[in-house]
Amino acid sequence: MKGRVVVCKEYGKPFVIEEYEVPEPAPGAVILRMTQAIRQRSWLR
Repeated sequence: MKGRVVVCKEYGKPFVIEEYEVPEPAPGAVILRMTQAIRQRSWLR
């Protein structure tokens, strides 16, 4: 299964969306799917 992550590689530069391979979960583990996220400008200060 593939996943995507938003990465800030350098301060002041645009975020980058990268794709990665999601490892198999351990027995009893839970995988959550995040469909939306909100960021506020004040969090970046």
